[in-house]
Amino acid sequence: MPVVLWPPKVKQREAFEASLRDLVALHRIKEALTVDPHPLPVYNFGLRDVLAKDELGARGRLVSWRYYATDKARGIAVTGDVDTTLTPRVTAVSFGPTVLEAMKAPEKIQGQDQKDPYEPRLLRIPGLLVEAYWVKPLGQPGNDNGWVYAYNTRLKALPAGKYSAEEFFEKVAAGAKAALALNDSPGQDLRKKVADAQVANPQVAGAQREPNAGEQK
Repeated sequence: MPVVLWPPKVKQREAFEASLRDLVALHRIKEALTVDPHPLPVYNFGLRDVLAKDELGARGRLVSWRYYATDKARGIAVTGDVDTTLTPRVTAVSFGPTVLEAMKAPEKIQGQDQKDPYEPRLLRIPGLLVEAYWVKPLGQPGNDNGWVYAYNTRLKALPAGKYSAEEFFEKVAAGAKAALALNDSPGQDLRKKVADAQVANPQVAGAQREPNAGEQK
């Protein structure tokens, strides 16, 4: 099962390393973190992408590359999402226990029988607050769309765990339909429309939202 990994682009890596220096200056981390030589591509899926019936590999949009820096001896990890523009910017930085847990995703999905070369990807559905690790085959289009390990999820129908790509998208479809239903009744609150599809779990990394106008922080 050959793996297709990508080398870092110089400007992207420099942007990530600059963010690491900022964390050191803020005393959030110590120096001497090792930057992983292979960033992972991050693909965003819109709600309609989730419901589309076409080839799974044709969905999603490459929005950034996730860089990793670790000190395994001390159990420290930092990730940075660097966008794909000509002058790369770090759009998000994360560190702490949740990052270490997310980095275990490849271990959780090992052992699956993949005949074609595959590309490890990160799959994000911002409209549903879901993030997963996707083992995406790069062979001819067909029935095999690989495996997904969901590690950041608030959907009742999608507990953290390993799924075939087809099963993963089937499970998130209900949440996508509920969110898209807002277009038919714009006066309704999003939280009411998706209450049956989501679990209230504000501790999930990256799941917090900004308060609406008029709400107390």
